[in-house]
Parts: sequence; C-alpha cells; structure tokens
Amino acid sequence: MLFCTYPFFVFLAVVLVATRLTERIPRAQKLVLLLASNVFYGYWDWRFLGLIWLTTVMDWAVALLVERQEVVARKKLVLSISIVVNLAILGFFKYFDFFQLSAESVLDALGIAYEPWLLRVVLPVGISFYVFQSMSYVVDVYRGEMKASRSLFDFALFVMYFPQLVAGPIERAPHLMPQLAEVRRVRVPGVLSGMLLILWGCVKKAVVADVLGRTVVHAVYERADGVGAFAGPAGGAHLWLATIAFGLQIYGDFSGYCDVARGASRCLGVELVENFEAPYFAANITDFWRRWHISLSTWFRDYLYIPLGGNRAGKGRTLFNLALTMLLCGLWHGAMWTFVAWGAWHGALLLVHRMIVGEGRRATPSFASATNKLVFLLKVAGTFALVTYGWMLFRLKSDAFVVPWTRMLFELGPNATAAGMTDYWTVAGDYARTIAVGGLVIWVAHWLQHRAERFGEQIEDLGLRPAALGAACGLLVVLVVVLGTLDERSPFIYFQF
Repeated sequence: MLFCTYPFFVFLAVVLVATRLTERIPRAQKLVLLLASNVFYGYWDWRFLGLIWLTTVMDWAVALLVERQEVVARKKLVLSISIVVNLAILGFFKYFDFFQLSAESVLDALGIAYEPWLLRVVLPVGISFYVFQSMSYVVDVYRGEMKASRSLFDFALFVMYFPQLVAGPIERAPHLMPQLAEVRRVRVPGVLSGMLLILWGCVKKAVVADVLGRTVVHAVYERADGVGAFAGPAGGAHLWLATIAFGLQIYGDFSGYCDVARGASRCLGVELVENFEAPYFAANITDFWRRWHISLSTWFRDYLYIPLGGNRAGKGRTLFNLALTMLLCGLWHGAMWTFVAWGAWHGALLLVHRMIVGEGRRATPSFASATNKLVFLLKVAGTFALVTYGWMLFRLKSDAFVVPWTRMLFELGPNATAAGMTDYWTVAGDYARTIAVGGLVIWVAHWLQHRAERFGEQIEDLGLRPAALGAACGLLVVLVVVLGTLDERSPFIYFQF
C-alpha cells in the first residue's frame, strides 16, 4: 500500500477509529496496530509476510539469549547469529544476482567462460529498512543500552509499525518501543497536526517530485531517438538541469514520504525521528550528511563506523573506516555499480573535507551566524554542485555511462544526438522554469520549518487558529488533487531499496 493514494487514506481512517475505540483495552489496541501493519505490508505481496516474521522472531529470541549470557565471548557468538542471518537474507534477495553478474564480467575479462545462475527474485519492499532496524535492536541489547523485550507481540509491533515500515525512518528501539508500549490516545489536535504534515508530504511527493521526475528527469535520462531507441541527454545543459531536477525530485520524494510517515504516526500519538534537516543548505559535505537521511547516516556511524574504530585508531585508519562506510552505504542503496560509485564519490568528498578541516573544526555556522555571508553562500553552492554530480551517478542505469556523461557536463551546448530537437535552448529554458518552481516550493518548506522550529510538530507551534489550520489543509488538498496524482503509478523512489 502506497502513501499518497486514496486506499491509504481510507486505511488510515479505519486504523484511527479502531485505535480510538480500543483505548481502554491496551492489549487489544496493540493488536489493532499489529494487524493493521501486517495488512499494510501484505497489501503489496502477502507472501513476504513470512520473511518479515522470520527475522522478527529470530531477533526477538536472539536478543533474549544475548541478555542471558554472562561471558562476553558467548554474547558475541549469539549476536553473530542475528548479524549473519539478517545479512544473509538481505544478500540473498538483494545482491545474489548482482554478484553473480559481476563475477561473470570479471571472469569474462580474464578469458574464463562462466554461466551465472540467476535467481531473478522479486525484492521484498522495505527489506533494507526493517532488517537494519531489527538488527540494531539486538546490538543495543548486546551493548546493554536497553533490556530485551519479553513480549514477541511488542517487539513485532516495533519492527512492523506501518508508518515507517517500508522506507523508514530507521527507528531505534530505545526511542520507539517505549512509545508503542503506552496506550495510544487519538485526539483531535494530534490528528489535525498529523494530517497537516501528511498533506505537506503529499505536496512534496505529488506536486514537486512527480512533476519534476516526469517533465524533466525522465525526459532527459530516458530520452529516445526518432525510432524509440535510447539516445541519452541532448547535451550538457540538459544533463545539468535534469540532474539538479533529480536532486530536488529525490529530496521531495523521500522527505515527502518521511513527512507522511511522521504525520500518520503523529495521528496515532507516536513521534518518529526527523530524517531531513534542510540538506541543500549544507555548507560542506560533512554538514550535508548530518542533514540528509539522518536515520541511515547515524545508523552507519553507530553500527559500522564506530565499531570499525571510528577516528580513534589514527588518521590513516580513520580515513579507511570512513571510505569503507560510504562504499557500503552506496551498496546498501542497491545492487548496481552506480550506487557503489555514488558511495565512493561521497566517501572521497568526506575524506578530502576531513583532511582539510581536521578533527577540531567540523561545526558549520548557519547563514545567520556566518561572519562572511557571501563566502557562506558560495560554500553552499559549491556543496550543492558536488552533491548534484553524485546524483547523476545515483540516477544512471549503467556504470558504462559514467565517463561519457561526466565529460558531457563540461560541454554545455547540444551534441550530435540533439539533431531532432526543435530548439535545444528553448527546451532548456522550459526545464529551468520547472526546476525554479519546484525549488521555490522546497525553499518555502524550509522557511516554514525554520519559522515553526520543526514544521507541524504541534498546532500551537504554528500559531494557527483552527479556521486557519483548516484553510491551510484545504489549500494543500487542492494542490495535491489538482496538480498531483493520487494513484500507484508513481511509487516512492526509496521503495526499491
């Protein structure tokens, strides 16, 4: 079931009513939420419910075993069961064919014939998210940061909680489980605040991301020639504009999803963590990763980078740990070398920034506190340009395009494949205007976030009376219905991960 579709809004209304009716029976209320979460996930493909239950039951049992062990070596041994099985499941569904095809390419280059055995299995939606969330719970129990849950029922609700099940944010058990353990009280202020956040997320998805994706990104990255064969970008200017549009598209799409997830959860009285904090206003690449997909970047920091040694084992080891973390972060996004290249690009940028700035001066001032505001804006623009090039790598369908398309970025005019276009620069102007409108909507979102100090958290924070709040919701509904599309033809980009 997709957010920003009519079935989801009907589903959410039913869940809210059922949750409200079971307030006096806490266990029944939890059962309502758990059943709703299974219906939500099974709506896509009920066969994969068995897989998510398998990982859930295993990690629940392993966490209890870890807690009972008194010898550290035995704790590590039991913990390894969760890590190995979870990564094996993730690797089987997500990377088996990728590594088979990669092996074929390497062996073919060496002159060795190899026929890969491909599974061609469907990737279970959200598997990367719920596997990481479940696995981090076991690690937290191992570290003594929380007690293992005695109730499989409660732990299953933590793993399968539907607002953030499919594409995050990746929640930590110490933050989410205590909230789910409480009685959910559905109240009008919370529902209105949550609905405002949901509608804003739908605007970012249906009005900004989908429009940019359809009119600019797809038109350039999937451009065909006169007979329908793939022709690629018509020139460097179009490629730059389409890549900027993709940067805005993926932000609007993913942050829109997270807004809907947080809004739906807020309607139920549960607060999820924020996953974005104005990432395109970052003044350096380190600051960007403090603002972009925060739940994933902190997951890799806490469960991979720091256990590898972090910055405690000397400069050389620190740089290695950072590079490896970003490579694996890229691979986490998908079984393609372009994702690995994207991770390597960001890893290289982080390495350069770390070597230039060092350990003691990584804090970044805001625009308001910057001594030289022009220099600050130039840093923001430079960071955005570097991130935008990374988005080109992320969007490419084949690593064979990396070198020629990179070269094309430095040739702004039309190339030979643009012969069939009416007017190269007229089309570029149309793209630029569409991007400007989408960028303006994103900027307004940041401005409102700044004004409200976390847009939509509480109605009183917005300073709106009920009538004004209703008018704001009505305007957002009109924007989504008139300018967007509420159907399942435009799935969220991060569903594929």
